[in-house]
Amino acid sequence: MRKRIESASRKAVLCTVFAVLSIWSVVPDLTAGQATPLAGSAWRPVRLSGLAGADDARAFVAFGPGDRVSGFAGCNRFFGTYGQTGDRLVLSPLATTRKLCPPDIMLKENEFLQLLKKTRRVAVSLGELSLLSLEGIVFLRLEPGE
Repeated sequence: MRKRIESASRKAVLCTVFAVLSIWSVVPDLTAGQATPLAGSAWRPVRLSGLAGADDARAFVAFGPGDRVSGFAGCNRFFGTYGQTGDRLVLSPLATTRKLCPPDIMLKENEFLQLLKKTRRVAVSLGELSLLSLEGIVFLRLEPGE
């Protein structure tokens, strides 16, 4: 009787281990420190906030060779440098052109630039780039393109 219980216990443990390993293989692990290299890619926001009248369809960020980053924030172009190690991403303070646009567009541009500034991690999943805090909070989702 005792052997039967021990055998059932082993099977239960093995099933549990198998189930946990199966889940880990399906769910992306954002703490693994691995990410797709960004050099040579360009991304546009899927959606910024719902500010009325502001069009972010043309906003984008491009990660170039030599750790250069540039893009368009809705009214002004921006540029700077970035460093990526695994899933960690740090952007230098970004310089921008100084064009003036309507207030709703300027608000959306400022939001986009602030989200880029706060980003500390990145993750690519299902073709989207997520910009995250160190704790894994998603600030912004982007799709490929300029």
